[in-house]
Amino acid sequence: MKKRFLIYIAAAAMLTSCLNNDFMNVYPKNQQTEESVFTTYDNFKTYSWGLYNVFFGYSYGTGQTDAVFQGDYESDNMLKGPAGNENKWAYGKVKAESQSSDWDYSYIRTVNLMLDGIAGSQMNEADKNHWRSVGLFFRSYKYFLMMSKFGDIPWVDRVLPDNDPALYGTRTPRNEVAENILNDLKWAEANIKPAGDGDNTVNRAVVQALISRFCLFEGTWRKYHNMADAEKYLQECVRVAPELLAAYPTIMERYDEVFNSENLAKQPGIILYKHYATSQLCHGLTRMVRTAESYIEATRDAVDSYLCADGRPYTGNGHDVYEQFRSRDYRLYLTVCPPYKVNVASNKTDWSYTGNPQDREFIDLMAGISGETYHRLPTSNFKGFVCSLQPHFRTNNKGQGWNASQMGFWVWKYYNTHTDASNANGVCTTDAPL
Repeated sequence: MKKRFLIYIAAAAMLTSCLNNDFMNVYPKNQQTEESVFTTYDNFKTYSWGLYNVFFGYSYGTGQTDAVFQGDYESDNMLKGPAGNENKWAYGKVKAESQSSDWDYSYIRTVNLMLDGIAGSQMNEADKNHWRSVGLFFRSYKYFLMMSKFGDIPWVDRVLPDNDPALYGTRTPRNEVAENILNDLKWAEANIKPAGDGDNTVNRAVVQALISRFCLFEGTWRKYHNMADAEKYLQECVRVAPELLAAYPTIMERYDEVFNSENLAKQPGIILYKHYATSQLCHGLTRMVRTAESYIEATRDAVDSYLCADGRPYTGNGHDVYEQFRSRDYRLYLTVCPPYKVNVASNKTDWSYTGNPQDREFIDLMAGISGETYHRLPTSNFKGFVCSLQPHFRTNNKGQGWNASQMGFWVWKYYNTHTDASNANGVCTTDAPL
């Protein structure tokens, strides 16, 4: 009887355990899940690294190096030489896209997952506020990019389950989206850790920089489209900009080093940057500029729009390219290659002056305003082969097909001779300012 009683107890225990099946909710120990990832401060810190991928930088990939200039290609500032790459707006080739990578709610959902996980975490209130601020920054940045392109867009501020009607909701009016972005950024500004999570992370200054940029954009958009509340956004820009400028009172001394340095850490004026390192993360931008693949050039309109050294507009006729570049804002020389001419030896690497003082005028100038491995003349390709002159035309290149252009204004902003450009697989490691 005793033996039978023990069997009954065991059976009852088994039945109870089947009814209470919490023990079956075992989560994978070798991968993150929503239930396990949002627990500690370090969990949120690790998760946030993936959010930084929203910043493009100089990312390498098919067509991505060209994307650095995409906005200028579609304006009157630049053109891309090969046939078929004409300005799509000027040639009436714009088509409505059925799908667009810019309409990216997968990223919004990724941020919302983090934001929704904060309340149930083990963090104290200050740390919760910090990570909520980081999440609001990234979500605001992405919404800003989307709103600037599409105007009215659906506003989603939580993770939507599969059966949520909001998945099929209408677009939220631009006014409401812009106001939500501003409110989220102001909350983040007030609650984020001023120093962020260490060097080169989202901190209070980064949030303020986005407030300044977003509010200047939205305020001027509203002003010139006769929309309400333009002043509200412009005043927010006025509020944060002086504080940000006080925190970063100086900038890097040489303009071209902002875009061509191997390490932007702790450089004056650099608030956030994308760091590249050998065998970890590289790009191919410098390599592209120093090859025959560089179909990047400025228009004459863009060159003429640079001011003169005395701050006055350029009023020359542009018939003499040396005169056109003479006494101009130095940023022109560091963006569009100035004119020069040298004699190149048969080995293609040695060169000598022509004897004409005008031909070396900008060679001497660049030696004074740019570092030795930055924007020096004469230019060379990634093999060290010297280009004998600029302007250097693609259709009349004297056997030197590199560093050439169609119209004479070769853009060399990302030119340098110190980063690795040895192959086309993306090995360059210069940092990208964000």
